[in-house]
Amino acid sequence: MSKRLKRYKRIINNPGNLSREELKWLLMEFDYYEKAKRGKGSHSVFMKKGFPSITVPFGRPVKENYVKHIIRIIDLERYVADIESQEKS
Repeated sequence: MSKRLKRYKRIINNPGNLSREELKWLLMEFDYYEKAKRGKGSHSVFMKKGFPSITVPFGRPVKENYVKHIIRIIDLERYVADIESQEKS
């Protein structure tokens, strides 16, 4: 099992303990980018062409409900299941 797959599983199993940096890493893994800020603000906006934007507040750690929502949007659980089934083959 790769380090990346272990990290994905940890995020799925413990969504309430995720730092902003880890969340940014996860979204960038799925081709999201952080939109440049214009002025003051307490949220980051992540975008990907053809997908809804994701807005996340700067709180540390990121609240569990935001992480669960992102897991659903990027379909992380199915992605992990697909990787595991490929490894078994």
